[in-house]
Amino acid sequence: EECIYHDCRLGAAFVPDLEGKFLATENFYHTLKFFGLRSKSFLSDLMLAGDQFCHGDWSSNIKREHCSFNEGELLLFCFSSAYIVALLHDTLKVPMDHKNIDVTNQIRGVPVDWALGAFIVQKN
Repeated sequence: EECIYHDCRLGAAFVPDLEGKFLATENFYHTLKFFGLRSKSFLSDLMLAGDQFCHGDWSSNIKREHCSFNEGELLLFCFSSAYIVALLHDTLKVPMDHKNIDVTNQIRGVPVDWALGAFIVQKN
């Protein structure tokens, strides 16, 4: 579809500028955890870690260092690091040094996933 708004960020959908604090779960959490990043060190650190990982020595070092993961899972972490930066920075225009996004998989000890997050947003 063609964008009927002044600025469309997701296809033909209007997305307002993001303000306030946000909570990212699921893939965001697992990707940052894999790269050993804290929840507040977000896009710029993730881009650097993902770039180093994706362009690393896959023939031996990466597979040996992460032997608990199969190659498909490792490739997904490579993809996820690029996808998260592309979604948040390139598409939603979140600055690379944005500190208002917290990444977690629990709130007060209760596991959180995207479905619960969507429900909370709808109820608020």
